[in-house]
Amino acid sequence: MSTASLTSSSIFLQDRRTRFSVPSVFPVAAFTSRRSFTQIRASFTDFTASPNTGGRTELDALSHYSEVVPDTVVFDDFERFPPTAATVSSSLLLGICSLPDTTFKGAVDTALAAKECYGLGTPDARMTCFVNKALVNVGGELSKLVPGRVSTEVENLLQLYNSIDVPAERLLFKIPATWQGIEAARLLESEGIQTHLTFVYSFCQAAAAAQAGASVIQIFVGRLRDWARNHSGDPEVEAALKRGEDPGLALVTKAYNYIHKYGHKSKLMVASIRNKQDVFNVLGVDYIITPLKILQALKESVTPDDDKYTFVKRLSSQSAAAYNFTDEELVKWDQLSFASGMGPAALELLASGMDGYSNQAKRVEELFGKIWPPPNYTFAHSTSSDVENPIHVPLLVDDHGYVASLDASDQPSRPQETNQQPSKPVLLFISGLLSIGLLVVLIVGNVHIETSHNCDVPLPDRRDPIEQGVSGKSFGLPDDAHSFSWTDHILSWQAPAFHFSPGKNWMNDPNGPVYYKGWYHLFYQYSPKAPVWGLIVWGHAVSRDMVHWRHLPIAMETDQWYDANGVWTGSTTILPNNELVVLYTGLTNESVQVQNLAYPANPSDPLLVNWVKDLGNPVLVPPKWINKKDFRDPTTAWLTRQGKWRMVIGSKVNRTGIALLYDTKDFKSYELQDTSLHQVAGTGMWECVDFYPVSKNESALDTGTIGPDVKHVLKASMDDDRSDYYAIGNYNPKTGKWVPDNPKIDVGYGLRYDYGTYYASKTFYDQNKNRRILWSWIKETDSENTDIKKGWASLMAIPRIVALDPLTGSNLLQWPIEELDKLRSNLKEFNEVKLEPGSLVPLNVGPTSQVDIMVEFELDKKVANSLRLGSGVPYNCAGHGGAGVRGALGPFGLSVLANKNLTEHTPTYFYIAKGAHGDLDTFFCIDQSRSSIAKDVDKSIYGSTVPVLKGEKLSMRILVDHSIVEGYAQGGRTCVTSRVYPTKAINDDAQLFLFNNATNVTVRASLKIWQMGHTSNNNNCPES
Repeated sequence: MSTASLTSSSIFLQDRRTRFSVPSVFPVAAFTSRRSFTQIRASFTDFTASPNTGGRTELDALSHYSEVVPDTVVFDDFERFPPTAATVSSSLLLGICSLPDTTFKGAVDTALAAKECYGLGTPDARMTCFVNKALVNVGGELSKLVPGRVSTEVENLLQLYNSIDVPAERLLFKIPATWQGIEAARLLESEGIQTHLTFVYSFCQAAAAAQAGASVIQIFVGRLRDWARNHSGDPEVEAALKRGEDPGLALVTKAYNYIHKYGHKSKLMVASIRNKQDVFNVLGVDYIITPLKILQALKESVTPDDDKYTFVKRLSSQSAAAYNFTDEELVKWDQLSFASGMGPAALELLASGMDGYSNQAKRVEELFGKIWPPPNYTFAHSTSSDVENPIHVPLLVDDHGYVASLDASDQPSRPQETNQQPSKPVLLFISGLLSIGLLVVLIVGNVHIETSHNCDVPLPDRRDPIEQGVSGKSFGLPDDAHSFSWTDHILSWQAPAFHFSPGKNWMNDPNGPVYYKGWYHLFYQYSPKAPVWGLIVWGHAVSRDMVHWRHLPIAMETDQWYDANGVWTGSTTILPNNELVVLYTGLTNESVQVQNLAYPANPSDPLLVNWVKDLGNPVLVPPKWINKKDFRDPTTAWLTRQGKWRMVIGSKVNRTGIALLYDTKDFKSYELQDTSLHQVAGTGMWECVDFYPVSKNESALDTGTIGPDVKHVLKASMDDDRSDYYAIGNYNPKTGKWVPDNPKIDVGYGLRYDYGTYYASKTFYDQNKNRRILWSWIKETDSENTDIKKGWASLMAIPRIVALDPLTGSNLLQWPIEELDKLRSNLKEFNEVKLEPGSLVPLNVGPTSQVDIMVEFELDKKVANSLRLGSGVPYNCAGHGGAGVRGALGPFGLSVLANKNLTEHTPTYFYIAKGAHGDLDTFFCIDQSRSSIAKDVDKSIYGSTVPVLKGEKLSMRILVDHSIVEGYAQGGRTCVTSRVYPTKAINDDAQLFLFNNATNVTVRASLKIWQMGHTSNNNNCPES
């Protein structure tokens, strides 16, 4: 790299000991790197409609307030988001080298063949020349697509860009915001050269950069948030947290207001955006660099006419004028005040950014050293005729036949291709900064996709220990000696397309679901540090339809002594004034389970972003006769006729599971009732107890409803076997007792919500559509090491409508919410497919990793009834070998996620067998034993009997969402959920088969199969 002489001034950043030396006109790392790296960013400036958001996409709406700058390295994304701005950087050079021939690839190849570079005296000088040429060539090609300014780092690039007719006024020099960098920006701006100061993590950096006249100041919101989550001790960060603000967003607000209140020319750019809510929270800022997946979600979401809350210009000249700064913040920043203003967060993050900056530049140099000469150039030799003894001079011949030699002044020049530039002014950034998002990296000729968690947070080296007395929430599997060699390709396929997931790290129980002011809220147990169970907080997401979700900041963290070891499961209650309260279990600093009260900081906020914990917490501690670790998960409260609120808490005494009953008038003082709501001996600890009314006439009921046509459901999640049991019975509000209709199928011994991987469920009454909605956690059933490798663990089941079965009166019906049907497309129908005994029929329906299947089976009842079935051992799904073991009347059904030769497949089937009383019982099962060749996954066979009434056909609905299979039999009388981990039956190799393994009966099947689309929730991440 050609650069001016270096000064001796430097800065040491904390313990990282990273030295940055500063040239007289440009601050660079002391290793004298040559870097430039491409990311294509598109901005949207052509919207002419009014800011009224109704009926328009969210992307259209927000683009009226800020310039949205897409962040991608994929050139194909130009078609979806036409570029009006772009970034060229070291990562782009790496990515280009891994792509097929393109204009950009040719630009790099041409740089590596630049004749003027070969005559330089040292390898370092030649490499500097090659890299700078590559940067400029790629930037030149991009400038034809994207007119505007070019941000770069290397001084002599200014001259090189001028040589390809990119004028200085389109250049923007990108500089790390050290004090020396800010001083360099001041000098460059005074000479008419525009600057872009980056790695800004503190107010002193932003204010000093504005005072220096920097054209652009860039703040990384998500990275500052990550630091705050895992560290402490930074006064600026702590002050934001104490105010209940996100530190990254608080810095953006403060910097924007400073710039606009005091008339600085700087434009503010926000980067490290993690979710849509981040975008909404900075509306009004000049530039928002946004990942493509978030942009796609914005583009696919249509804003309702009445949505006046989301699209509010948060930053404006009016808000800036009203903002008050302290005297200390209004100083004329110098090196001394700047050094004192840099807290630990800014120092560490700046050092980390510079490390990445340095490493990326070195990788470009290493790569260019390995791939020279470029692959589309070949060597030729020429003999010089003007010397007595000919010297062979190496020539570079490109694939167009033009020759360039080390001394080629007499060679014909190549024709110059011209592209007329569009006239619309935009911004072209060329930076040397590594974006930790999507990267394509070429390593010694091999393409390697660098996958990161959707929120670019590295996994910690350690994880929090599991609290004793509570299940570790893990699934016991073989040790590492039997583990499968999972590839990133396979693991990435496992991620859901339409099930709710936070996108990274660990989640478990759903908490406090509620409909409030037009939004469905889902809180959930979340481990923000790693994809294993640990120190739990409350994640939070909102939705208009329970299909597409918007992640919000973490609702409640472990910040008080009474929840220092975990903010555990709880419930919301809507008060008569339509305000909310939350009761949740906290694990104290001494590992005692206590109940705590919280409520929204701003009840008028429909998104309920901020929460306040009551000063009187804990409001409830375990009774003396209850173990301090067996007292958790309060239910939604209901109002009694005596004007008191009543709620239930799960517990146990010895091996007897108990639903403790409490009354309260104010949610702060409680009275334990003399008798429990219910208890069942031998069932162990009852977690996540739920209690709610159901109507005999199918209408849904609010939690406190009682009456002659009302039954009550009591559900408990059994800590011993990780299953959710329920029973239907009668509740006496006077005595506070609940009695099951059938004691033989009491809680813990009879019916389950789901006979597969389905636990810690929670219902809520949806007053918006008069229905009761059931949420539940679907855990992983692979190994913990695999979860760590893929970076996430667990998800939510599809929300189900739950109601009393009007035909039987003795069981519940569960069915996916109707909003899910909006994701259906490409219907394929098959009618009366005949399945002879032993038959297997492939169904040609295209990809089957994301499908919704409705199927009905008919069999000859006369044949079935005439068969003499042996009495033998009563049939059950798990104990009879699965779908491969044939019987007279089963199994028959569908094999999903099956590869062509069926070395991997997941049968979902019916089996009809003689029951204990001689009648025919129908079983609904999912067989995981053949789902994967990997050994470190669950191979269980799940299922149970399903009631089939006279005249009914056998029917099932199957939702396949990559590694999740949800099955609903007979309209949801019996449900089975499965996690499967195929290694071969994925993507285009995932097929669908009908089968009939019965020996004595022919079956006819009629099917409807839809492809399922993606929701917008899986690509964002919860943030604190």
